[in-house]
Amino acid sequence: MESRGLWIIALMLAATGAAPAQVAQPSTSPEPAATAEAPGRALPAELSIPFGSVRGDLVISGDILMFIDQAQPGFSFAISRQNLNSVDIQNGMLVVELREPVRNRAGETDHLVFRVLEGQTADPILAWSRAPAGGFPAQPQEQTFSYDAKHDHFIGSDSGRLIIGPERIDYESVTDINQSRQWRYSDIKEIKRDSPYKIEIQPYNGDKYTFSLQGGGMELSTYNLIVQRITGARLRKQR
Repeated sequence: MESRGLWIIALMLAATGAAPAQVAQPSTSPEPAATAEAPGRALPAELSIPFGSVRGDLVISGDILMFIDQAQPGFSFAISRQNLNSVDIQNGMLVVELREPVRNRAGETDHLVFRVLEGQTADPILAWSRAPAGGFPAQPQEQTFSYDAKHDHFIGSDSGRLIIGPERIDYESVTDINQSRQWRYSDIKEIKRDSPYKIEIQPYNGDKYTFSLQGGGMELSTYNLIVQRITGARLRKQR
């Protein structure tokens, strides 16, 4: 869990009103890490919860991202960069996956979905999430990769995002939610890269998934990193 100290920082910012005074300006491209990490930088946003949403501000302060609940500050929370599993834009929403859960009005969760408001973009959050903590280079084993993907069926297909995270691979279908899947690396029996645009995942349990990747496809270095993660997860599981 995130420390109580981080939560208190969020409440202090909410009480003073200092953070919302410096709202990030719209951007058409990701900002450099130094800009994204400016103290007190904020984005007006809504947090999705079951049966509704919560209005507040996303505030960046160093290695901490805070969501300040405007109506009920006691449910504000803070996330350290080390607690991030993945950060991505999906259907215009900012999706944040955590290693350990945080608590908001809906209870504890490790899956957060935000909608940035007032014509702003989530670029500063993406830049912040990709910058290494403390200014050190990001370690390859901690990197996250994301691809637009088409999941090919025996008959037909569906489309979504393939997310390669530090702990698992996620496929989030946007055209057929029933086809969405999550595989921890220890659950993957085999992975194949027939080309930069064709990936197959065969889990120990469940169906094989074949993906056609869009854009530039998957680089060989990324595929090799996935193989290393699978191998490492198997060794840890055997201990």
